[in-house]
Amino acid sequence: REEAANAHLSLNRASEGLLWSVSASLRGDVDWFEGGRGKMSILDLNDRLLVQILSKLSFENILQASRCCKRLWGLVWESEELWYYVLKDLLEEEVVIRQTLGLVGSYRLLAKFLVIYSSLEGEWAGDIQPRGQLLRVEYEDGVLVGKIYGLSVGPRVGEHRLINRLLFKLVPENYNNELKVTCKWFRLDSAVGQGSRELPDDDAEDSIADIRMDEFTLIRSTEEDPGEVLTNPRDVYLRYISRGELPPERLPRRTTYRRLKYKTQQQQSEHPADAEHNDKLLEGIYWALYGLHGPEIIVVTYNDKGKIEGRKITGDINVPCGKVSFSIDANPVASHLLPPEVLAVRQASVQAAGDEITHVHPGTGTVAEEHFGHPRSIMAEMLRFRNEKFAIVW
Repeated sequence: REEAANAHLSLNRASEGLLWSVSASLRGDVDWFEGGRGKMSILDLNDRLLVQILSKLSFENILQASRCCKRLWGLVWESEELWYYVLKDLLEEEVVIRQTLGLVGSYRLLAKFLVIYSSLEGEWAGDIQPRGQLLRVEYEDGVLVGKIYGLSVGPRVGEHRLINRLLFKLVPENYNNELKVTCKWFRLDSAVGQGSRELPDDDAEDSIADIRMDEFTLIRSTEEDPGEVLTNPRDVYLRYISRGELPPERLPRRTTYRRLKYKTQQQQSEHPADAEHNDKLLEGIYWALYGLHGPEIIVVTYNDKGKIEGRKITGDINVPCGKVSFSIDANPVASHLLPPEVLAVRQASVQAAGDEITHVHPGTGTVAEEHFGHPRSIMAEMLRFRNEKFAIVW
């Protein structure tokens, strides 16, 4: 057994191979030790040695190993020593993770919180029709905070600023040496004015469900339904954003959020396009003025069909959230190839952009009657400017 233990410890040098070896040994495929007593499994090692071996694996591989059998599951989720080894480097780099550790007081419970809830970090689109929501989830002071984002727009196109308000906080706690996560809700209180006030606490298991990598569901104890939002949604919306506030919303009891997928500027720069004008650099989240509907937020992506697609994160009563606003050919026409009179008309139509047009992309835009009635595609163009902005001309 001592010889077998030494053989196991030598596997520390190759942690990726170790995970396969653990799985294989549990299936009986690997002869860990052959002697007078026959085959030996890695599970014949004591807990101290198993913890040392598991501590050499990555966070993801430890989770995979924990699913092999009941013993490894119990060892992974009951060992404070194991998670100390795994998380100590992360704690040195991330201040907010150290703050979370201060709330739960346990490396094991911190690991549980990260496994279950850290996938919520990022940007999400809520399916609240027709306006929609842009939700960003991030760490603040050791807890996960969900904020709704929107735009406040002044009388001129350039006068705008990003505004947000709290929607929820996920607060981890140590309850009798077990992880308890409380969901604290926030909503606008018209009696107080701009800002949010905290709602009574709800247990997280009653408030957040079906957490996946690309989708999760928020469940509220009651439905919030400000009447004026439904009677005249456009006027109410514009009145609030002109004051620099996000308007009250109809929040159903159940809302599904889907992760916004696009390549960041860093990811795009690592794989530049062959063309001189790199259309993939357009990917990201943008805002634009949609006439009387006010500012709306879209996500721009580059699909496999050679199109630049703009999909609404927030929408309006005609073309609601989640619908494609425009689909543009990624192959542009250089401005110097256009007749001067044609280019002059396009330049005059977007004087507010304040820069010279460099490329024109043909494509289509989506229009519809109220409640997305009779939707249809009409001709549209994307105008690209030297200052890296763009405009859609319908």
